[in-house]
Amino acid sequence: MKRLVFAAAAATAILLVLGGTPAQAAQTRSLPAGNTYFAFDCPGGGSGVGEMATFDVLTSIGTIVGSNTPTPNTDCASQAAYDAVSDSIYWVSWGATETLMKADVTTGESVEVGPFSASGGANSIAIDDQGNAFAIVEADTDHPTPTGEKLYSLDLTTGDMTFIAGLGGGVGAYGSACVFSFAFNPKDKQFYINCDSLSYEISTVDVTNGDVALACDFSADPGTNVLGISFDTNGIGWTADGGYSNIASFDVTQASCGWEGGDTISVDGTGWYTVSNAITYSATPPPGPTPDNLPSTGASQGTAIASGVAAGVAFALAAGVFLMRRSLRKKS
Repeated sequence: MKRLVFAAAAATAILLVLGGTPAQAAQTRSLPAGNTYFAFDCPGGGSGVGEMATFDVLTSIGTIVGSNTPTPNTDCASQAAYDAVSDSIYWVSWGATETLMKADVTTGESVEVGPFSASGGANSIAIDDQGNAFAIVEADTDHPTPTGEKLYSLDLTTGDMTFIAGLGGGVGAYGSACVFSFAFNPKDKQFYINCDSLSYEISTVDVTNGDVALACDFSADPGTNVLGISFDTNGIGWTADGGYSNIASFDVTQASCGWEGGDTISVDGTGWYTVSNAITYSATPPPGPTPDNLPSTGASQGTAIASGVAAGVAFALAAGVFLMRRSLRKKS
């Protein structure tokens, strides 16, 4: 079983006994046009069947997307991530073998890509808007030093992984498994994590070297519980607060995270447990050619006037092109 799932379930049960969820700002945010919030199931904090739903973030009410046929390694879904290049969502399945799954956002069907190649499997994954994928791993015997969480690059076609660095230097909170929330922010182009040992902190992570830096701290909102994060194109972060509790949002540009919570999560009128979410959006392609990098025609510059006209035409053409285009490790 997964200790994070049990901890969340216990916290939810306590809140229900006390008669409700903790006080927090009501959900006023909505998703930008073209953004959709998806989540994957982990029913009862146990086995999952790869069920995927879209949600209204203001009401936390979900709608199942098609139906999924479970594979031998389909189980409770950990962190998911959207790949704008393939228009697919990838997610971590805590099956008998921890496996990278790929979901069709139209049909709801998920297929196995392959097992994670690192010895520690994967706790969470994240993908940037150009299709570059990364994973965070615990208990990795392939790279025993530094200790703790490890950062890897991830091949989305096979599940193969390449070691980058120890997360946060492999010391302190990051010296043990704690990162089950990992996401790319398409607004500021940075990656963010939440460590359950530092439960009120959202931090940036440099995917070139594993360095971690605090972005915001929502300790002023006690009782909140981050379970998987994702970002919309306005840079607002979203999470399933407490698994069963509600879809919450936060703003990493505010020191206090600007936490807001909605209504209780439900699908078809019943509670629905999730620790895995992803937001779909339109990617920003690499910029097109500019006057400085357009191919040379080999013609001489001629007079200053001719040169200026040619440069102006090239710039206009380049500007036109530019305007047209712009990832709970299972405990056994």
